[in-house]
Amino acid sequence: NAGNNSQYNSPSRTRDARAESQLMEKINVLQKEFAEIDVDHNTYINREELFSYLDRRSGKEFDRNIANEIFDHMDKNHDNRITVNEFIKVYIEADEILRKKIDTAKVNREYYRKQQEDCLKKAEEARMNERQTAYGISQNSIVHIVVIEARQLKTSGFTNTINPFVEVSMDGQ
Repeated sequence: NAGNNSQYNSPSRTRDARAESQLMEKINVLQKEFAEIDVDHNTYINREELFSYLDRRSGKEFDRNIANEIFDHMDKNHDNRITVNEFIKVYIEADEILRKKIDTAKVNREYYRKQQEDCLKKAEEARMNERQTAYGISQNSIVHIVVIEARQLKTSGFTNTINPFVEVSMDGQ
C-alpha cells in the first residue's frame, strides 16, 4: 500500500493534477463567459449575440467580416449556433496554438540573438585584424569591376588581337 501512495504522489501525477485543475478553472471561466454572451439564455450563441458581445468588448462596432469568421470557426457543426462545448473547444484549441507559437517565438528569439552576437563578434575580430594601405584600403581587398562598354579598342601584336586592360585610379589616391 505504501508503494501505491508514492506512485500516486509522483511528480508527473502532481503535474497532471495541476494541469487538470487549471483546465477545469479555465472551463468554468469560459462557461461564465458563454453565459454572458448568450443574453437570451437559450444555451447557444447566435451571430447577433456574438456581434453584440464583440462590440461591447471592443468599445465600438467590431469588424463584421472578422466577427463572421470567428462565428463560422466556432460553429463546428455549421448549424448557425455556437454551443457551450463548441465555444470551449475552440477557445482551448486556440489557446494551445497560441501557447505553442509563443514558445516557438521565444526559441527563435534566442537563436537569432545568439546569431547576432556571433556576427558582431566576428565583425569585431575582422576589424581588429584588418590591415590597411596608406590609402585607407584594406590589404588583400578585391575590387570587382564590370566593364559595360568599351570603345576604340586597338589591336596589338602580330596576331592583331585585341588585348584590353583597365586602369583604375582612386580619387585622391
